[in-house]
Amino acid sequence: MTVGEEKRQRAIRNGENLPALGAVWEKILTLLLLSVLLSTVFLSEEIAAAVRLGLTLCARTVIPAVFPFMILSGIVTAFSSFDSLSLVARPFERIFHIHRCGIGAFFTGIFCGFPLGVKCTVDLYRAGRLEKDEAERLIGFSNNTGPAFLVSAIGIGMRGSMREGVLLYLAMVLSAIIVGILFGIGHRAGNGGGVREQKEFDLVTCIRDAGVNTLAVASFLTFFSVVTGLLSHFLPNGAVLSFLFPFLEVGNAAYYLAALSPLPARLTLALTAFATSFSGLSVHLQAGHFLSGSGLSVRRYYPMKLFQGLLAAGIVFLLA
Repeated sequence: MTVGEEKRQRAIRNGENLPALGAVWEKILTLLLLSVLLSTVFLSEEIAAAVRLGLTLCARTVIPAVFPFMILSGIVTAFSSFDSLSLVARPFERIFHIHRCGIGAFFTGIFCGFPLGVKCTVDLYRAGRLEKDEAERLIGFSNNTGPAFLVSAIGIGMRGSMREGVLLYLAMVLSAIIVGILFGIGHRAGNGGGVREQKEFDLVTCIRDAGVNTLAVASFLTFFSVVTGLLSHFLPNGAVLSFLFPFLEVGNAAYYLAALSPLPARLTLALTAFATSFSGLSVHLQAGHFLSGSGLSVRRYYPMKLFQGLLAAGIVFLLA
């Protein structure tokens, strides 16, 4: 084995960078990138329209929703304010077998939306407040869609129903809790000690990092806006797209299922629940951006998110 191959295999085992997704994901991403590059020659107008759509979505919904909460998550992590909330923090520790400081990342994920739950978890791990096993489990059920996007954008804006938006949100939260409990069986909570990285809080650094991370999120969303636009051009079959888009990107999937899908409304709502709880490849790559270099593995992250998506879809299909 060459030195380069040995380093690559070590990175895969440690979950340090993108190839940790595995050879299959790596090949899929390579094909997507090649398809986009080749398509720029023949479909320049369609790609330009998809980029404009992605940037518009970023400007109107993503950046206003993500940027301020990026700063908030940095402040919450620095001051660990959730630790003192014993009425909810201690039950969190007993239920999920994760130290109570992790409740901040969980709340950030379900109230502020992705990818802030992952960012907060990684910050806690880097600070030595969470053990590796705890952090790897926590990222699997704290990376969720925010209520504002689910209720306002998808429920009211796309589907014309606040009830459906609330149902999507409740199914997402319930499925996240169930997944966290099941994957915590047989594990233990750490003591929250052993701090490895103790730094004085710096607001300027916090704002700068929030800006960089927000731009990364916008870049992923815009790229997948192009991918979904190309798929719509080459795959005119609406039923196929209805089942394919939820695996790629949440916003485009929700819009297509609400406005263009030929499937029954109850089924499209269940597929939307899968999309918002599984979160899509776009969000998982955003999570990989924050996990890069942390030493945390994604070996449990993908099974947890897939199980959560299927569970949420089943809940919504039964209750819709």
